[in-house]
Amino acid sequence: METKEKKEEKIINHIVKSIEKMDKHLDSIEQEEETTQSRLKEWFFEKETLYDIRHILHEVDKYDGYNLKKLQPIDENFLELGLDSETASFMKDYFG
Repeated sequence: METKEKKEEKIINHIVKSIEKMDKHLDSIEQEEETTQSRLKEWFFEKETLYDIRHILHEVDKYDGYNLKKLQPIDENFLELGLDSETASFMKDYFG
């Protein structure tokens, strides 16, 4: 059985990986021209990271507010939201 310190270190490492993943995506977005689509991508990656952190903490019984359905698609036809086809495709890939 793992010691408490090892478990805590695993949790912290998992959270760090989620944040590093977000940072990588946000860095690539910063190189794009500031548009509604780039702001939406930025918002999405931030929301996805918070969702991941909540999930990690929920699995170790440190957070009760986790809800699997919170990251489900709001609207399946993203083009109707006024997104260009590239961003709509990007969002469909992530929301699948």
